[in-house]
Amino acid sequence: MALKLLCKKIFKTCFFLVFLFGSFAQISYGQSLSSGDIAFTGFKVEDSDGFAVVFFESVAGEQEIHFSEGPWLGNSFGNEAGNFTWNSPAGGISAGTVLSFRDLNSTPSVNIGSITDATKINLLGSGSVIFAYTGTDKDTPNTPMLGAISNSIDHYNGTQGTLSGTGLTQNVDAILLNAVTGGQQFGGDRSRNTKSGYRKKLNKDGKWEEADGSSNQASKVFPFDTESFRIVSAPTVAFSSAKLTSTEGSTILLIVKLLESTASPVDVDISFLSDVSTASSADLDNYTNTKVSFGSGAVDGTKQGVSITLSEDNNFEGDEKAVFGLRNNTSGSLVKPDVMTLTIADNDSPKIVINEFLADPTAGSDGDANGDGIRDGVDDEFIEIINSETKEIDISGWQLSNDGGNNITYTFPEGTILPAGRAIVVFGGGSPSGQFGSAFVHTASNLSLTNSYGQVTLLDKSGTVVDNIAYEKETENGQSITRAPDETGEGIPHSQVSDSNGELFSPGTKVDGSSFTSGHVVALRGNEGWRMISSPGQGTTFEDLIGDLWVQGFSGSDELSGTGSIFSWSEKNGGAFATPSSMSSSLEVGKGYIVYVFEDDELNTSGIQGGFPKFISSDNIDNNRTVNVPVSAHDADEQNGIDGNEGWNLLGNPFGTDISVDALFSALEAAGMVNTNIYVWDNNKSGGADYVELSKGDGERLAPYQAFWVRYMQDGIDTEVILDKDNLMPNGSTNYYKKESEDSFQFGLELHGTEKFDTYHLEFNDLGAIDSDRFDGYHLFSLDPSSINFYSMLNSNRLQKNVLPRSLDANLNIPLYFEAGSREKLILRWKKLKGVPEDWEFILVDEMENREINLRTTNTYEFTNYNVGDAQKINQKEKLLNKGKVKSESDARFTLKVQPNSQGLSSGEMPNSAKLNPNYPNPFNPTTTISYELTKDAEVTLTVWNMIGQKVATLIDGPAEAGRNEVSWNASSMPSGIYIARFEVGGKVYTRKMTLIK
Repeated sequence: MALKLLCKKIFKTCFFLVFLFGSFAQISYGQSLSSGDIAFTGFKVEDSDGFAVVFFESVAGEQEIHFSEGPWLGNSFGNEAGNFTWNSPAGGISAGTVLSFRDLNSTPSVNIGSITDATKINLLGSGSVIFAYTGTDKDTPNTPMLGAISNSIDHYNGTQGTLSGTGLTQNVDAILLNAVTGGQQFGGDRSRNTKSGYRKKLNKDGKWEEADGSSNQASKVFPFDTESFRIVSAPTVAFSSAKLTSTEGSTILLIVKLLESTASPVDVDISFLSDVSTASSADLDNYTNTKVSFGSGAVDGTKQGVSITLSEDNNFEGDEKAVFGLRNNTSGSLVKPDVMTLTIADNDSPKIVINEFLADPTAGSDGDANGDGIRDGVDDEFIEIINSETKEIDISGWQLSNDGGNNITYTFPEGTILPAGRAIVVFGGGSPSGQFGSAFVHTASNLSLTNSYGQVTLLDKSGTVVDNIAYEKETENGQSITRAPDETGEGIPHSQVSDSNGELFSPGTKVDGSSFTSGHVVALRGNEGWRMISSPGQGTTFEDLIGDLWVQGFSGSDELSGTGSIFSWSEKNGGAFATPSSMSSSLEVGKGYIVYVFEDDELNTSGIQGGFPKFISSDNIDNNRTVNVPVSAHDADEQNGIDGNEGWNLLGNPFGTDISVDALFSALEAAGMVNTNIYVWDNNKSGGADYVELSKGDGERLAPYQAFWVRYMQDGIDTEVILDKDNLMPNGSTNYYKKESEDSFQFGLELHGTEKFDTYHLEFNDLGAIDSDRFDGYHLFSLDPSSINFYSMLNSNRLQKNVLPRSLDANLNIPLYFEAGSREKLILRWKKLKGVPEDWEFILVDEMENREINLRTTNTYEFTNYNVGDAQKINQKEKLLNKGKVKSESDARFTLKVQPNSQGLSSGEMPNSAKLNPNYPNPFNPTTTISYELTKDAEVTLTVWNMIGQKVATLIDGPAEAGRNEVSWNASSMPSGIYIARFEVGGKVYTRKMTLIK
């Protein structure tokens, strides 16, 4: 029965790096194997069934190992068990060797040795087990057996099979996986560990990678990775963590841990690796090396530490990396992490200067400083600041003040990065128009600079003054105060500088009007994972844009043989991702790319090089003001119109300025019928599924470097979208769809699991349709594998937002699906249904628990996730759109019933066709009679609900005759309280309150 409760699951694809190691262990022929000496590393069901194992001890030549799919019944295998015998090669195999078995339900094969005496093995998505063992007869194993793996607890606890009599222990030498619809394999490190250390990792769900059964994903784990395991001896020592962060002047503690102890004492050196560090020993109080010791009595988990006081200076150097390694251990082995990276945060302020400001613009012909064609004494005020350092500076949260720091007039938003030598100019308002050199342009609501005297102050995010200029009277006559020379000189009236040619101001440029520098820069924050990017520069190559990051999988990248880390998308032929031909290739103008950003910029170098934030930049000339971007939509399978992956295009902002999303839609619509939502990836979004849906009519902006998904919805589109920078600038005129539908109403269902959640939206307006329409919002699977995904299905498309007609006049059942990784306890939440017609009902049905929840009478529902999966570091790329299996309604855990024009709790006047009478007696204890009337025979349902929206009884569900009918309800098992009798007939719902008093 437990298996019947499990929903089918689409597993995620994996993203992992393959580093090849040889076999380090020496072959010792004739070694006898014991429990745990074989461990399973892969498990593949459906199609080409198979599995993989690692041998933790050497095996002599021409030895036999048996494998059976069970079930084990305590003293023998079940009659239906398929099995076979593996024969080692003549030369034997060494410890750490991995065997990959495949095609077990047809003609089995293996990468090393041979297979004999085989019967068919058919592995299933749930309820399968494999045992490894020795014995003279493959049907009669020696015990203890060598190892086992199962994807069902039933095979370990006795329902369908048991471990009793095998000598194996669950989660030690018998691995338990979750239900598998495609395949899983161990994706953890194989480079250095003991047998017991590997066994612990193999029994952690988070170390296994998954793929569903579809051909495009199954190849990710099958055939299995046969990289050898390097097996070392205990005792084992490692750092307690691979990363540490602190600031100048602080004291840190480097902690080393004895993971697996023996009776032997262990000494190990903690060495500073200066050759791979950006910090020097002087930053570490001249630290170079310290020995730590674990005595013979030390037990597993014993820790030793070394204290280091970080040096402090008055120079700005930015964050620096100090890499430490474990060296010269006297016994045992070093295991990962044996390298630790310390990030030393600089507590000195960088040299960022206020270079120019205009406090008193005039209303005359020369007063239009922001270039918007309007001379305004407030909007044309500006402050220009310059980064005089030699590296990028993050000024997120920094502030401008007009009085020395007490009155803050502008705060730089999160993600504001000022490259070396670059300028930012902040205007007091308006719509700044123009290039302003290569400066970044920001707009405040009001800088509030006084005309004849004051102070312009720049403060960092902690409130420390970085730069300050006091002024009086010099700002009169509509001219700015500027440093002469730029960046270093004293502030004087602009027209008095010899290179000014009499100009009154030069926002964003040097006094002579030339740019400080060229290019664009953006910061990548958060954690290792996927990003979506484009380029604003002409002829920008991948080397130009991301050459400082670790890139792999194609010519010129850091690791040619590695799995690709950057992809474009082609919509044609059903859609496919493709890697660039080389790092020297140019990004296509207006196209988007997804890039996997590793935390470590040098994976082949000890320590973590780089870290976050990372900066990508382009010094190339801006793209032309008008660019043509190819888009397409093709019904590749000639079925159901545009569905699946068809019609999706991955595009990007081709300009170095924000563009209006509403104006962007005007350009996109000129090419054909397009969905009115675009999708951008927000790696730092709190909660949610991390995709942000931007809709036409919301007034949003799209930042430089930002890529986005958009979908065309009609077959045969193969054209170009014309993107004109002038037309895409924010504040342009736009048609707003939402103004056409002011009487719409909507609500959302949020699926929560501790720190993450996802929201499914229903919206009703005059533009919606029961079938697919261009206003529906698609659900793209999160690029973060730890996120929750919650959605409905319509015509093989996942929906995040379903837009339905406001005039809906028929009941509608919407199946809802979710994927929540390893979370067992989940909560559905929704707010009060504001704006929803009073005579509409929304019922949430938990199909697995057979429970119904009225969304009007409660706002939460907590439930158990029986389909627990893994939250891993994986590659979601292939699942972004609609890759993998299309779910059917039978797979849905929930159904949302939408019932328009129903009668509410105060039913009032009943229609002539049916009537629900008051129950009698009322109040009652414990039995009451409920009567109803019909004018003709009909199918009816009569149920009872409590006041928290739970159905507690079904009294009638089927045909009823015309006339007056009645039924009794015995509530002896119910607590006192108010209950609702709910009568459904002919698409209408009638209700009555009933009071139980005990």
